[in-house]
Amino acid sequence: MPHPRGRKSRRMLRMKILATTAVFAALAAPAFAGSASVAVQEPVVIAPAPVYVASQDWTGGYVGANLGYGKLDTPANGEAEGVLGGVHAGYLYDMGNYVVGGEIDYNAADMDVSTGTGKIEDLARLKLKAGYDLGRTLVYGQVGGALAQGTFNGVEQDGSGYLVGLGTAYKVSDSVSVGGEVNYQEFKDFGNSTNDLSGTTATARVSFHF
Repeated sequence: MPHPRGRKSRRMLRMKILATTAVFAALAAPAFAGSASVAVQEPVVIAPAPVYVASQDWTGGYVGANLGYGKLDTPANGEAEGVLGGVHAGYLYDMGNYVVGGEIDYNAADMDVSTGTGKIEDLARLKLKAGYDLGRTLVYGQVGGALAQGTFNGVEQDGSGYLVGLGTAYKVSDSVSVGGEVNYQEFKDFGNSTNDLSGTTATARVSFHF
C-alpha cells in the first residue's frame, strides 16, 4: 500500500509539471503566432496617366476678318505701301493628315505710292489651299489669282495677277481659330499699261468655323 506522503509528492510533481507546461505554452504562443505564415504584400505599380492629345477636324466652312500691311513695287510710280483689312470666307476638307480647301478674301487698302501719284485701294484674292493637320494647328501653302484696284495720276486703274503664300491657323476652340498669312502677288501690265505691280502682304486673321 503506497504511503500517503508518496501519493502527495507525486500529485505535487504533476501539478508543477502542468504549471510549467502552461507557462511555456503561454510564452511560446506569441512566438508561434509571429512565425506563422506572413502575407507578402505585392508592390503597387502605378501606371502613368495616358497622355491625351486633342484632335481637331478642320472640315467645314468658315468666315472671318483680316488685318495687315502690304508693300507693292510699281516701277513706273515707286512703291505703294500701307495697311489693308477686310473679310474672308472659305471651306476646308480634312483628310486626316492633310487638309485641302479654297478661300476668297477682300481687302480695302490704304497703300500710298511713295511718289505721291496715287494709291492702291482694293485687293481681292481667290486661293486654293493645301496644308498639314497638326491637331489644333494647321500649316498650309496656297496659290491663286489676285485682283488689285487703285488710282494713279487721278485715273482709276486695275489689274489681275497671281499669288503664292504661306499661312498658319490655330484653333483656340472648336469654332474659333487665329492665325496669319504672308502672300506674294504680282500683276502684269497694271492698268492696261506696261507698269507691273508686285509685292508682299502680311495679315493677321481670326476665323469662325461652322
